[in-house]
Amino acid sequence: MPRWGAFASRLYLVGSSMGGATVATAAVTHSADIRGIVLEYPAINLDPDAMVSGAPLDVNGYTGPVLILQGTKDMIVPM
Repeated sequence: MPRWGAFASRLYLVGSSMGGATVATAAVTHSADIRGIVLEYPAINLDPDAMVSGAPLDVNGYTGPVLILQGTKDMIVPM
């Protein structure tokens, strides 16, 4: 049985701001365990390793479902 037991097929992560960056990088390193992620105004731009193509924490490495919630007027975390 997977480490998450009965919930393994339903495990979603949600994070906002820097938590969104954390969720995105966790999804890359644990993609087999995660069914999908929700990112609320994710501060991925504050984690340089998450934005480097091919880096171990490159958020583009996660290919599962993603919902991004982002405002168009956010000056700290631009779109």
